[in-house]
Amino acid sequence: MVLISGQVGADENWVLETGFEAQADRTFTNLQRTIEDAGGGLANIAKLTIYVTDASELGVYCAVRDRYFVSDPRPASTFIAVKALYAPEALIEIEALAVL
Repeated sequence: MVLISGQVGADENWVLETGFEAQADRTFTNLQRTIEDAGGGLANIAKLTIYVTDASELGVYCAVRDRYFVSDPRPASTFIAVKALYAPEALIEIEALAVL
């Protein structure tokens, strides 16, 4: 089992992307890179916990997620709206549990 702590929509220099969709896409890119570094792939992810600062972005989140998880079964997911994340500009953070 691999536990992946919160991935965010920032590049390797911690510069956040602009806008929810761009941050969500970067977050999944970072998540994919992290699980691959651990010797697995997105198909190994069993559970996602998604923290967002605006619950109305659920549809955008699902559209981005579906670009990365293109077939069933998709990971079990919990989508949580929070008041704020680590930085005022951060809009999404994703934790993952993977089974390798």
